Amino acid sequence: MKRKSKGLIMGVLLLVIAMQLAGCSEVLQAMNKRESVSPVQASDFVHRFYLERDDYKEGDQVTFISELEYVGDRKSVTINHAMSPFYYGIQESTGKYTFMFVMPQPLIHTTLYPGKPLIEKYSNGWAYLNDGSDTIIGKPADIPFPAGNYTVVGSTDFNVGEFGEENENKEPMELTGKEVAFSVAP
Repeated sequence: MKRKSKGLIMGVLLLVIAMQLAGCSEVLQAMNKRESVSPVQASDFVHRFYLERDDYKEGDQVTFISELEYVGDRKSVTINHAMSPFYYGIQESTGKYTFMFVMPQPLIHTTLYPGKPLIEKYSNGWAYLNDGSDTIIGKPADIPFPAGNYTVVGSTDFNVGEFGEENENKEPMELTGKEVAFSVAP
C-alpha cells in the first residue's frame, strides 16, 4: 500500500512539474520571439517590431508590438512625434482587403532613457474591402482580419529635441522594421 501511494505521489509531482514547465515555455517563446526579430538601428536609436503570435483565427485580436530604445551616451533624450512614434503598413496577400493606419497628429514629447525601451502594443487594425473602384477606402469587412495571409511592416518616425527648442536632427528619424508575416485561419 505504501508503494502505491509513493508511486501516486511521484506521478502527481511529475505532472505538476510538467505543467509548470509548459507554462514557462510560453514565456520563453514570447521572449525568444522578441529576440528573434532583427532590430533596426539608426544613430543612437534601435527599433524592434514583432507580433504576439504568428497564427491567428478569425475574431482573434491581432497585436503588433513596437519598441524604440535610446542606446546613446546621454542620461536621457527627448523625442517629439505624432500621437505615437509608431505606424504600420499592413497587406493581405490576395489584395482583396485594404488597411488604413490613421492617427491624430498632435505634437507629443517623450523622454527615453538608455536601457528602457518605449513599448507600445497596437491592436486596432481593421480590413476594408478593396472593390477595385477609385475610392480611397471601401466598405469595412465584417471582422478586423478576415482569413488570409498577411504581411506587416512596423516603422517609427520622430524628431529629437526638447519642448520649445529646435530639433537636433534636420530630417525626421525614420526607422523601418523588417516585414513580418502572419496568417489568420477561418
